[in-house]
Amino acid sequence: MTLACLGLGLSGLATPAVAAPIGQGEIYSHLKMPHTPTDIALSPDGSRMYIADPGSTGTAPKMYVSNEVTNVLQKSSATLSGNPIAIAPSPDGKYVYAVLDNGKGAKVAVIDTRSTKVVRTVDLKNPDGPGGNLTGVDAALLSLDGSKLYLTLKNESGEQHVFVYETGKKGKAVSPAAIVPANTESPLTHLVASPDGKQVYAVADAGHWTDVIRINTATNTVTDSFQPLNTIDPSGDLTDVADAAVSPDGKRLYLSSEQAVFAYDTTRNGAPVAAIETPAGIPGHLAVSPDSTHVYVAGVDNSGPAPALSLSVIDAASATVTGMTPLGYAQHDADHESELGKVIASPDGTRVYIVNNDADTILTVRP
Repeated sequence: MTLACLGLGLSGLATPAVAAPIGQGEIYSHLKMPHTPTDIALSPDGSRMYIADPGSTGTAPKMYVSNEVTNVLQKSSATLSGNPIAIAPSPDGKYVYAVLDNGKGAKVAVIDTRSTKVVRTVDLKNPDGPGGNLTGVDAALLSLDGSKLYLTLKNESGEQHVFVYETGKKGKAVSPAAIVPANTESPLTHLVASPDGKQVYAVADAGHWTDVIRINTATNTVTDSFQPLNTIDPSGDLTDVADAAVSPDGKRLYLSSEQAVFAYDTTRNGAPVAAIETPAGIPGHLAVSPDSTHVYVAGVDNSGPAPALSLSVIDAASATVTGMTPLGYAQHDADHESELGKVIASPDGTRVYIVNNDADTILTVRP
């Protein structure tokens, strides 16, 4: 049961309810939010969801917490001092790191998950410039062990860099550690990490093609790069990447674009494995199941009178779509990137969460 079902505002606390069994391929809940979440993340045990809310004029940005056992939004929230670009919990579940941008520079808010309070906010200093804070962050990633924060942005010369910061123990510090030149002027739009934490993949949007840059996290250097092939288009160029994900077994890199979901072999320098078209709509954001057997893809179908939203399930072994859950219709003009936002899978693989930007809701689906 959600707050929307009870008709309560965020100042009201819903009576906890026992979660009902979810039928496969069904929408279990619609969690209504005050604004469209910019990011969502689950606690390591999957019991809580952390939701980044950008706020609006007269309303401060916040991080909300949803109890995923009772499916109830908690009353307490953390007020943030900037628009949250990305959030990620520490592996021990004690802290959440929120990357913020208030227009004057990037910051990191460290939030205590027990009290849901910001214990400190740290300015992200730019070690590559004349001083001041980082500005224009495009993507952010917290390492799987919680020790490093990766941010992408363009320097004053127009070159793209990955900035590495150490988070310190118990969230007590966030300090510059390294600058990794990406050897490109194309925006680095996505950052994903290998499951062992040894590599970070940075996706560069060059306009007419895409580059994937692989970074060694031990040395903070670029080890190699490759151009992922589009095996559907005669040109062979992959463009307009909407999202990226690495399978938990580390063997596959998935990239979604307007044409299909493309799978690449990370052990063979990005050799193409499959191109999976999703009949239910143009692929957008995606996630991989914890056991690496399935890929969940949010899609938009604009062929009807109203844009139809859906979640497709791809069997990774056969590279085929094996299921689809309708998610309703968009009230406005839709595209594959803007109407359905972040997609994440629960640690036990029983639930998939999708941000519905069109309705300011978070949907829960059993795939």
